[in-house]
Amino acid sequence: SSGIDCRQGGYCGYHGPAYTPICLYTDDYDCFDTLCYGAGRHVDTTVNCDQSVNRCGVNLATGEPTCEGTGSGGGVACGPGKWKCDSKGGRALCVKHKSMLGLWVTMVIVPVLIGIILVISYKVVMRRRQGA
Repeated sequence: SSGIDCRQGGYCGYHGPAYTPICLYTDDYDCFDTLCYGAGRHVDTTVNCDQSVNRCGVNLATGEPTCEGTGSGGGVACGPGKWKCDSKGGRALCVKHKSMLGLWVTMVIVPVLIGIILVISYKVVMRRRQGA
């Protein structure tokens, strides 16, 4: 029988209707998938599976998806910066953490600058009127 060697830090998974074996590596993931998908006739079948502590499998006889409690599963690495995890449709997604700085600038700094400009403009107009 043929196969692949996934002993270098990964685990064996299966992909597609032909159950193609693939090695999956999860060491660097920040956000994890929440659904497992089947194969063959069950390619559209899903099961809920928190892959931060579980991983997906496939019943080789039927193609139905399974959730295996043997380590973490699929996900994405978010990289540096502040992120929060989301899982749209069961797939992990890194969402950039939004800073309040933009709102603070809009709500505080911009009105203050406008106020300063109006005061300066008023003083310039008043000086011109007094000089005329």
